[in-house]
Amino acid sequence: MTTDPEHDDATAASDPPRPAAAARAPLATRLVDGGCDGLIVAFALWTLTYEVVLAARGSAFVPAAVWIGVAIVAIGLGARREARAGGVAAAAEAREPVEDDGPLPATTPGRPRWLVPALAGVYVAVLAIAVIARGSLGVEPAVVLAVAGSILLLWNRRRTPAATTVTAQDPIPDGSWARVEQAVAGAICLGLGVLASLLVRPDADDVFYVNRGTWVAEHGVPALRDTMFGPETLDSIYGGGLPLSSIETLFGALADLAGVRNGAVTYLWAVPFLAFLLGWALWRLIRAWAPALPLAAFAIAVGYLLISAQHVVGNYSIGRIWQGKVIATCVLIPIVLVHLGRLLEGRDHDRYRYGLLLAAGIAFVGLTSAAPLMAMSVAGAALVAAALARSARLALGAVAFLVGPLVAGVVVALGPAVGGEAPIPMPRAQAFAVLVGPHTAFALVGIAALVGAVLAVRAQVALLAGCCALAALAALLPGVFDLVNVVTGAGPVAWRLFLVAPLAAFVGLLGARAISWLGEVGPSRAAMAGIAVVAGAATALALVGTPQWSASVGARLTASPQWKLPPDAFDDVALLMDRMEHETAAGPWMLPPELMSALNIYTTERFPVVPRQFYLSNVPEADELTESRVRLYRTWTGQRRPSPKLLRADLIALDVGLACVPDDAEGLTERLEQAVKADLEQVGPMLCHVGPTLDPDTDPDTDS
Repeated sequence: MTTDPEHDDATAASDPPRPAAAARAPLATRLVDGGCDGLIVAFALWTLTYEVVLAARGSAFVPAAVWIGVAIVAIGLGARREARAGGVAAAAEAREPVEDDGPLPATTPGRPRWLVPALAGVYVAVLAIAVIARGSLGVEPAVVLAVAGSILLLWNRRRTPAATTVTAQDPIPDGSWARVEQAVAGAICLGLGVLASLLVRPDADDVFYVNRGTWVAEHGVPALRDTMFGPETLDSIYGGGLPLSSIETLFGALADLAGVRNGAVTYLWAVPFLAFLLGWALWRLIRAWAPALPLAAFAIAVGYLLISAQHVVGNYSIGRIWQGKVIATCVLIPIVLVHLGRLLEGRDHDRYRYGLLLAAGIAFVGLTSAAPLMAMSVAGAALVAAALARSARLALGAVAFLVGPLVAGVVVALGPAVGGEAPIPMPRAQAFAVLVGPHTAFALVGIAALVGAVLAVRAQVALLAGCCALAALAALLPGVFDLVNVVTGAGPVAWRLFLVAPLAAFVGLLGARAISWLGEVGPSRAAMAGIAVVAGAATALALVGTPQWSASVGARLTASPQWKLPPDAFDDVALLMDRMEHETAAGPWMLPPELMSALNIYTTERFPVVPRQFYLSNVPEADELTESRVRLYRTWTGQRRPSPKLLRADLIALDVGLACVPDDAEGLTERLEQAVKADLEQVGPMLCHVGPTLDPDTDPDTDS
């Protein structure tokens, strides 16, 4: 094992590649890898098609039917190519993988052996104190120390050989153990798919995202205006502009072709498939970057993900995997990092990688409106790594990936700010907790994984991993969110800059590196101390972690796959739709809040008064109408107790076509009966009045 970076450079420059037996992934693994790459290309083609359909205001149904065939062909070609590439590499082009150079050198000529370990120990202690005391000191000291440590490690790693001839496939040993690893990892991925299907964690963003697909499923033509408050009668709540994300339209069009509701495709069909892809993308990245024990790293990463429901690692995962931004974060970015890493290592088939990264950038645009912001972070980290490694291949790959998001960014820049009117960035303290978790144990492990990313991975991809971690940490520095907000108007979504770092993978890789080191040093005081640290960290995370299925985050497990809605919401909305099927009252429906959100997801044939309270500040309508919505919402949530006359006035102002209250809400029931001057009708667990209401009384009244 080499410990001198200067010697590494000389060796890389002078020693010719040595023929050796290929270290290949099993055939089934290569087929899945290639199929995932083909799916990315197919989705990029769909995104381009969608933009044409959107501009032409045409139907998405026929293009979606054609796309199914295109996707099958692309997946097949991708799998075939990856399988054939592995065979060629094994037969003729394989080279012995470069050994991992292990940890950074602990000594340099002329310095005492104890100096670097002592300084490292002091740094770790000070950083830990800063993280623990962030409540009183703020997050700035911890962030600055983490950024400084990350820069120092990167600077020491910069001379590690990057463009070194290695195998064309991930460094997985051939033979029975490789197949066992792949079988176990595949089973874990399938388990994630099953868990995601049975996990119900309603998400407020579905009122916007799933509603868009529901509109397409019922109307065919993608909407340019708002479809939450009415049938494109209002501008978008974000001020208009082209909705470039294509994933929701794809789900909606597939639902129409299958003759089912959009929610069935989104929640019942897409979820297990996408959750499997989430697990596979994580496994693919880990086995490409792990210096040792990839299966252990994968198991640790999945375990960390499953108990991280309170911060972004768990929140942007199986609990909401159907949303494009989550797919982009958990599936697309890891695969992009795999291919960028292969370019940094000097892998073969560069033109193929450039084309695939170009397609990945376009697919990114089809997944989230924040693609320009997030892709800039990914590409920026790769470009810094390319500069440090002097790798033109990596730089070109980063630029290819950035093309699609850059074009989308120009389109977005010509339209409204993605954060809405007067966007406000997330406070740094809150963003810190979103990234590494609200509990101290999670914060310590998360910061350790980010700072130590450059040490946790194979030497050949250390610069890329370290730059990704540094980009995430640097986003938390004072002024960064404000600057991004000024330039892009990203506001409350500016924090997505740090999603470039695959934190769960880094935690798994660091844990596996620690286990490997403990095995190497053997019985010793250092090993015992290391075991105590690892065991203590794992125990602390298990004790304070929040499982994905915890009721504290509004989640629950069901016996069979269900729509991701609150309990009984699906049945109640279906009952109301059946009851109102032949009614002509077309005004919006005033229901309990969870049912109004569910209505927006279930159908766009009827519309709620308030699909989500968060959107009320941006509704592009007359102020007096918005005020009526606010007052009705506060009434139904028990925050306001208006007189029947004022309640009646708000119902009439919005031309409410159906008003329902829970049958056990006695006070609200009485006021509604008095307001509409009629008996209420029992519909399931609700008492309802079908509009229109009578004209309001002219006598003045005040709230009671």
